[in-house]
Amino acid sequence: MKKMKLQNKDSVMNLGDTSFRRKNLLDDYKVMLQGITEQLEEWDTKNSSQMIFYQYVAKSGLINDTFYGDYYSFISDKFKESIFEKYKDKRYENNKILKDYRSLLEYFVLEQKKRGRTYTNALVKIGLVDEKRKITEVGEALLDGDTKQDDIEKLFNLSADNIIFLRQLLKLRVYESEGENYIYPFRMGIYLLSKFDDIPQKEFCTILSLIRAGKTDEEYRETLDKYKLVKSKNMSFGEYVSRYIQEEASEIKFEEKYRISKEKFEKYFLNRKSKDKIEDYFEFYEVSLSFFENRNLETYKKLEKISKKGSIKKAFGYNKVPFKFCKTLKEFFEENKETIFEAKNIEEFNKLFYELFRDSKNYDLIFEYNDMTIRTFNLSGIISFENGLVNLSYKWLSKNIFSEIIGMKKLNNEVVKDNFHKNISFSEIFDLSEERIESFIEKLRKENNIPKEISIFEHFSDKIGEDFEKKLEERFSNDKVCTILNLFKNRENDEKILKEVTDNAKIPTIFEYMLGIAWHRISNKEFNLKKSLKLSLDGDGFPLSHAPGGDGDIIAEYSDFDVMIEATLMDRNTQKRGELEPVIRHTTNLTIKNMEGNKKTYTFFVANELDMNVINIFRATSQIRLQSTQKREKYTNGIKIYSLTIDKIVYLLENNINYKYFINKVFENYSKIEFIGRNWCEDTWNNSVKGENVEKI
Repeated sequence: MKKMKLQNKDSVMNLGDTSFRRKNLLDDYKVMLQGITEQLEEWDTKNSSQMIFYQYVAKSGLINDTFYGDYYSFISDKFKESIFEKYKDKRYENNKILKDYRSLLEYFVLEQKKRGRTYTNALVKIGLVDEKRKITEVGEALLDGDTKQDDIEKLFNLSADNIIFLRQLLKLRVYESEGENYIYPFRMGIYLLSKFDDIPQKEFCTILSLIRAGKTDEEYRETLDKYKLVKSKNMSFGEYVSRYIQEEASEIKFEEKYRISKEKFEKYFLNRKSKDKIEDYFEFYEVSLSFFENRNLETYKKLEKISKKGSIKKAFGYNKVPFKFCKTLKEFFEENKETIFEAKNIEEFNKLFYELFRDSKNYDLIFEYNDMTIRTFNLSGIISFENGLVNLSYKWLSKNIFSEIIGMKKLNNEVVKDNFHKNISFSEIFDLSEERIESFIEKLRKENNIPKEISIFEHFSDKIGEDFEKKLEERFSNDKVCTILNLFKNRENDEKILKEVTDNAKIPTIFEYMLGIAWHRISNKEFNLKKSLKLSLDGDGFPLSHAPGGDGDIIAEYSDFDVMIEATLMDRNTQKRGELEPVIRHTTNLTIKNMEGNKKTYTFFVANELDMNVINIFRATSQIRLQSTQKREKYTNGIKIYSLTIDKIVYLLENNINYKYFINKVFENYSKIEFIGRNWCEDTWNNSVKGENVEKI
C-alpha cells in the first residue's frame, strides 16, 4: 500500500488536489469509481488508460473546462488552425515548445494523462482505489451500498456511505516525509472535539495540518489539552501554535556570507506550479536585503512596490502585504516590529526570511486545503461544521463511544495490520471483542436508563431523530420550506437553492430533502424524519447524496401505514422513460413487504410538472397484479400511487390540511374498477382538500 506521506518537513496534510476541487464529493467519487471499474487497461503512463479516464470524467460533466472540447475539435479537424494558435508556443513536458500540429497532439495526450492521474489522487488518499488505480474492497462497498454495521456502528445511526468514510478516516495515517513515523489526524480531531466545543474551522484545520509525528501518545494528549488556554483566552491561537504545534524551523546554513545565491535560493524557495513566481521570490529577497543593508527612501519604495505583488502576498504575507507601509521610514519601523529587518546580521536575516516564507506558505496551503479537509471529514456524518464552528455531532453519544471504546489511545505509531483497503468494521479496526462490545452497550443502557425490553439502537435512533428535527425547526420555518420548494420549479434557481440549503449535494438530492421536511410538517411530525429520508447526511444534518439500497426516496413510517414519496425534477417529456418503472417497482416491493405486517402503503409521485400518461398509468396500477422484485414468489393485487405537483405540496403545508383525511379521500376509490378519464386526478385533488374530519385509513 502506498503511504500518505508529507512532501517535505514543512508541507501540510492534503486530502485532495487543488486542481480538481469538488463540492459534492460523495456523488462525484462514485462517478469516478464507476469510471475506474470500466477501465480495460492497467493504469500506466505508457498506454491510454489515464487519457481514457480523463475523457470519461470530462464526458460525465464533473469538470467544466474547454480543454477536452479543444482536443475533440482538433482531432475532428474542426477549427484546427484557431486551436493551434491558442496553444502555440506553450511549454510542456521536459520544457518542450509547442510549435506544430504534431507537438500539439502530443501535448493534448500528455496533458489528458496528467489530468487523469490528478483527478484520482483523492481516491487513492482515502483508500477507494490503490496506487495502481484498481478499485479496492472499500471502493466496491461504496458503489454497491452493501455495508454491514457492527453493534458499535449501529449506535451512530449513520448511512452506509457515512460509515465507510468514518472507517477510512479512523484508519487514515499521515507519515512524515522521511522515516516511518505517522499520526492519525482524524482521531486527533475527534479527541480535540471530545474535549472542546465550538472550535473555529481555521483553528481546527491548522492544528491537524501542522501537528507532526514522533511524540508519545501522552505528549499528544497534553499538546491538544493545552488548547484550553486558547478557549479560556489566556493565550492567542498563534502563540499556542508556535509554542505547542509548530515544529522548529529547519536549520539552513548558507555558504554565502552576505547573500544567498540564486541557485541555492531555488532549492529552498519552491513553487511547484510556476517558475516565474520563484523569480518573483528571488527579486523580493534581493530588494528586502538591499533595504536591510541600506535603509533609504529609494530601497523603501522598491520594497513597497514589490510587496504588493500577488505572488509575494501569498508566499510571504499570509495573503496580505507582508509589511505595513507608512509615509516615513520612522513610522515604518515603529509599525513593523519583530520583522526580518530586526535581524542582527545577514545570516539571521536569511533564517528569518526563510521562516517567513515557510510559515506564510503553510498558512496558504492550510487555507487552500482546508475546504477539502472539511468536506472529507463531513462525509463521516459525525462532525458538525455549522457556522464555521467545529463540534462533534450528537456529542452526548459520540463522545461516550469514542472515549470508552476507541479510547483515543492510538493517536500515532502502533503495530497494525495493513487493512486500509479492506472494508472492516469498528470492532476489527480497534480489535474489540464481542464481550467488550456487549459490556459497553450494557453500560450505555444503564447510564441512559433504557429498559431491557426496548432496543438500545431504536432508543438512540429516536433520540438522534429528535435532535435532528430540532435543528431543522431552527433552520427552516414553514414559510422558508415553501419558498425553497418553489425555487425548484425553475432550474435557473439552482444556485439560490445551493446557497439556501447546502452546496455539498446535487439539486435532486436537495429536492428530496426539502420534500421530506415538508411532508413531515404536513403530517404533524408523526414519523421519524431522519429515518424516513433515504439520504446520506453530513454531521450538520444536511444532505450529501441519495443513499444506496433500492428503496423509494422517502418512506414515512406511521403506526398502521407507510407513505412513500418519489421525487423527480424531470420534465413531463422524460418522466415516462425515467420514472415509471422505478416508482412502480419501489411501491410494489414496499406494498408486499408491508402486507406481512398488515400495514397499508401509499405512494405520492411529486414533480414540478406532470405527464398525463404517467398520472394515468400510475392510477391504473391499482388494478394490476404485480410481482415483487425482491421476493419473486410474492405478489400484490394492485398498488396505490397518486401524483402531485410542487404547488400542491406547498398548498398542503400552507393551508394546514388534515393529512389523514387527505390520504383517505385521495385513495378511497382506488379499489374500484372504472375507466380512468382525463380529469380524475384534478377532481380527486379538489375533493380531498375540502374536508377537515379525521377518518380512519
